[in-house]
Amino acid sequence: MKKHKLLIVEDNIITAKHISNTLQKFGYEVTGMTNSIESTEKSIISNRPDLVILDINLGRDIDGIHIAEILNRDFSLPYLFLTSYNDEKTINRIIKVQPLGYIVKPFNPVDLNTVIELALYKVRTAISKTDTPPPSNNLPANPTDLNEFLFVKNGRNIDRVPITQIEFISADGRYTYIYYDNHKKISNASLKTLKEKLKGRPFVQTHKSYIVNLSKVETIALSYLHIGEHEVPVSKNFRSGLLDVLDVI
Repeated sequence: MKKHKLLIVEDNIITAKHISNTLQKFGYEVTGMTNSIESTEKSIISNRPDLVILDINLGRDIDGIHIAEILNRDFSLPYLFLTSYNDEKTINRIIKVQPLGYIVKPFNPVDLNTVIELALYKVRTAISKTDTPPPSNNLPANPTDLNEFLFVKNGRNIDRVPITQIEFISADGRYTYIYYDNHKKISNASLKTLKEKLKGRPFVQTHKSYIVNLSKVETIALSYLHIGEHEVPVSKNFRSGLLDVLDVI
């Protein structure tokens, strides 16, 4: 049987190792132990865990609940909290991000395993419902409406991204990153593949690693352009092609 992969986000290395040893005894694969947004995102991209176990107090300006918001927004990854915080204010914040579980430290290993198994069961149930085809009378009235979206694999989920809201797409050689409406989705598809899917729409390549939606561009400088708060590079090889499609006056 394939082991479920779990990521631990905990700032106390002794506690993190204790959690890791406990999980491994129950047959889980621990993909990493992180303590910041940057290390957590990097671990998720590299290892694609099935579930994230979050501490709330990470000893920094940002806490586990903030990381949970990022998991919801950018990765659609399930998670649960394992923390010593159980005050009313914290509980109210936790409710808003909708975790799959909550355990107060110090934890009982059997209880931890039970909560994890229940969380993974909820994930499997949600996926099986998503995989069930809808009745024929529930099909879209106009199937071409589906052409207005990209359907992006995200771990075990598939996210729907409105094409008109895409601002730009970047690539780092391993993954592509789709930026839209204050969201960022990660895809295994190549930049070339996404460019082909967006053919016939106002998307132009500005750099070997970037495609932009011209309708979102605010300012074009010599070597970059502005889209909201982002600076997207414009290389010499693609600058003339960019200017050719614009009606500059």
